[in-house]
Amino acid sequence: MNCVFRNHIVICGWNRRGKAVVENLQALSKRPILILHDDLKCVLKEVGSRPNVFLMQGDSSKASVLERADVARAYSVLVLALEKLGASADARSVQIALAVERIRTAVYTIVELKDIQNKQHFSWTKVDDLITDQEIAVRVLSQAVRHLMQDNADAPALQSERNLLKLYRQLIDPQQNSSQIYRIDLEWEAHKHLTFSEILVAGLRQRTLPLAVVGFKHHRQPEVTSSSGVWLSWKSDVIANPPPHTVLRDIWKVWPSDESPLGILVLAKSRAAALELCSSLINRQAA
Repeated sequence: MNCVFRNHIVICGWNRRGKAVVENLQALSKRPILILHDDLKCVLKEVGSRPNVFLMQGDSSKASVLERADVARAYSVLVLALEKLGASADARSVQIALAVERIRTAVYTIVELKDIQNKQHFSWTKVDDLITDQEIAVRVLSQAVRHLMQDNADAPALQSERNLLKLYRQLIDPQQNSSQIYRIDLEWEAHKHLTFSEILVAGLRQRTLPLAVVGFKHHRQPEVTSSSGVWLSWKSDVIANPPPHTVLRDIWKVWPSDESPLGILVLAKSRAAALELCSSLINRQAA
């Protein structure tokens, strides 16, 4: 490969969920996707020649391979659990995550865990998100039977529960035509005086529902030097359902820079509808 990537999504490793991950990512974004794996035959069988999807052979835990994949310029890195390794899969994921962080600490890193009990081993890494299908499946199944555990469970309650499960499926399926979760970005300096209640009111006027505020938190290691340069070590920090009258600047006492955006996660019918909320808040601050 002689391609030079920038602002792309890197997928390290491959498993039976890889194809669905690629399909969903392409439904959400037009960013290039680079799949990095030591055995590309299995990837080719499932992915084929999809547009804007690229393959690179190599060991994802090696810095030289990750640098060839332009991880330092990546938008995000997703580490899939190598199921063929069995109980050692999560240990392998730790190695890959650390190798990514050595190149660029600020890159948004998502790791799929095979065993939820291994979350503790990532406590000393700067991984942004840890995901396990066990955790998601258990929560959905628990929600599905919650009313059955109640003595007063009746038909209307059970139907209501089924409707909630449909809602969960719609929210996590980016190919659905119903409302989805989108992120809009605002200038921090101009909007740090807002409260969550003000954002909520503006969203309801635009027929969107603000769900959470995304900010940034600073780790102990402010800078990391690698062969790719010097990067600030800032990571996303999601505050879900903050107290309505709490001012945003009181949530984040320190902000990385004026250029770093404040993110708002909203439930909207389309990205265009979500951006209408962004415009509304910008116009409000300008007024």
